[in-house]
Amino acid sequence: MSAETPGPRDGSGRAGEGRAASISAYAAVGGLLITAASLVFTGCQTRLAMQQAARSEEDQEKRQARLVNIWPERAFDLKRLTVVVVNRSREPVYNFRVYVTFGRNRSEPVAVRGWNGFPPCTRAVLDLGAIARSYPPTARRLEGGALPRFDYGLMFVDVGGKAWHSRPGTSVSSVAWLEPLVDGTRDPKLPNYLRENGPSRLEADPLTVPERGQPYVRSAPGAAAGRPAGGS
Repeated sequence: MSAETPGPRDGSGRAGEGRAASISAYAAVGGLLITAASLVFTGCQTRLAMQQAARSEEDQEKRQARLVNIWPERAFDLKRLTVVVVNRSREPVYNFRVYVTFGRNRSEPVAVRGWNGFPPCTRAVLDLGAIARSYPPTARRLEGGALPRFDYGLMFVDVGGKAWHSRPGTSVSSVAWLEPLVDGTRDPKLPNYLRENGPSRLEADPLTVPERGQPYVRSAPGAAAGRPAGGS
C-alpha cells in the first residue's frame, strides 16, 4: 500500500495568499505615492520657475528706477535742508518731482517742486527748504526755533513710461502716491498720515530741468559718480 503524499494545509495556503495580496497592495500604494511625489515635485518646480521669471521681469522693470536716488547731502538743520539727487542711468527720467512735508498728521500739506525731466548720468543738490518756503503753508512750519519732523522723497516716470516713487532708505516703489490709484489706495510703504485720504498738495508749474540759478538748486548739476549698472 503506497503512502499518500501530504498536501498543503488550508491555513498555510491562506496565509501565503494574504501575504501576496499585502505585497500587491503595498506596491500599489507605493506607486501612488511615487506618482503623487512626482506631481508635487513638478508643481514645485513650476511655481519656482514662475517666481523666478516674475522676479527677473521685476528686476528688468526696475533697472532704470533703481539708479535714480535721493539722500541727505549733510545733517539737516533749519538753515540747510539739502539733498542729493542722482540719475546714474543712461536715459533721462520725466515728470521729475521732489516733495517735502512736515508733521505727522493728514492735515499737513505737501510742498512739491517739479521738473519736466532729469538728465541721464547727472547729480544735483536740491534745497528742500527753498521748496518748502515757496508756499506759505509749509514756509510757516520753518519759522520756529527747531526743525520739525518731516518726510521727503521723489517721484518720476522712467523711459518706459512707468511711474516710480522713492524715499531715502527704502526700495523704489511703482505706486505713485500723490495720485490715488483707481481703487483709492496709495503706496503701502508710506506712513499712514500720508497714505490715508491724502494730504493737500502745493505744486507750481514744472520747470524744464534742474539747472544753475534756480532757487531750488543749491549747486550746478554735474556728472553722476559711478558706472551705471549693467553697462558694457
